[in-house]
Amino acid sequence: MPEDEKKQPPLMSHNNPIEDIDKNNKKLNKSMRSQYKENENKENKENQ
Repeated sequence: MPEDEKKQPPLMSHNNPIEDIDKNNKKLNKSMRSQYKENENKENKENQ
């Protein structure tokens, strides 16, 4: 093993990066959905 490799930290230091990505996606989806609903509500009010 070359010296350089020992110095570099592993790219994925966390246990399960995919799970984290999934959690982040869910959070993002929720916030996007709530934003979308707010926009929809505004439009509905304007149209009435």
